[in-house]
Amino acid sequence: MAEMGNCAMDIVCDTLRGLKNSGAVYHMDDAQQADLRRVKWACRRGMLELDLIFERYVNERYLSADEAEQNTFKHLLGCEDQQLFDWLIKRQPCEEPQFTNFVEKLITP
Repeated sequence: MAEMGNCAMDIVCDTLRGLKNSGAVYHMDDAQQADLRRVKWACRRGMLELDLIFERYVNERYLSADEAEQNTFKHLLGCEDQQLFDWLIKRQPCEEPQFTNFVEKLITP
């Protein structure tokens, strides 16, 4: 595994420890359930580190996020794995204005 920043490593470690969501209960219609399944599938990447960071966001924040934030996340999932890894592990600053704040949100515990 490539050397990772402390914050990203904390996210990976917390996820591996089995962090659970806040316990909030969400009632979803069929369209929302289908959307969540698509998002969870898109979160499966070629790098375990990304899988864990995205899984944590989806389990803890996605359902309570507003529509704009959910759409930003979906667009972020369209980026290349290496670019995402570089941004999320802070090896390279995110220079895409539409993602800058969201990347910070993803790596903030």
